[in-house]
Amino acid sequence: MGLVPDSPFNPAAAGANMNLTPGQGTLNLSGNASATAYTVWTEKTQNLTGWWERKWKFHHNPLSPSSFGDITGSYIVYHMHETVNTQHTTQTFASGLTVLHDIDYFSNQLSGGWGTSGWLYTTSAGYTRVSGAVGTSGICEKSWDATGMYLPGTYDLNGSDGAGGTDTSGYWNSTFNQNINYGDCVRQCKFWQPGIVII
Repeated sequence: MGLVPDSPFNPAAAGANMNLTPGQGTLNLSGNASATAYTVWTEKTQNLTGWWERKWKFHHNPLSPSSFGDITGSYIVYHMHETVNTQHTTQTFASGLTVLHDIDYFSNQLSGGWGTSGWLYTTSAGYTRVSGAVGTSGICEKSWDATGMYLPGTYDLNGSDGAGGTDTSGYWNSTFNQNINYGDCVRQCKFWQPGIVII
């Protein structure tokens, strides 16, 4: 497994993230308690980082014995790192809280798709708290590789036709959400909360 590239610091992005911190009213969802007495709470924090690379599939062409073959399609290999921290604490919170888990990414695809390489990172960690001791406290930290997002045919990164023309955020983000967020992340760490993730 390769190393995750460092994310460049963007002061503008950091300023925007001020609205994604615990306690901001815009992210307060309905709580499950309303009291200020000391009681047990379950707090969960989750993060996801990783990078990906596109791989090509080839088919040998008997008419060109010296060639490496014809390109039949391509797929993405993900290298993911996930952390979920669940802890039981005794606090005087007045109510539950949910902070959405915001994931952003950089790729070499101009149209906003996943391109041939790139990396993703957490800009605001996902956080929830509910009253009571829910689940088991502890840290789940997993790294794994996953494949998916097969595209048939050749890949023209910025072309309007061919497989590259369908590599857009409208399609790839929802597919990533289904396969990685709701699939692999939950299998790796059972307390992962896919419903609070936004890409």
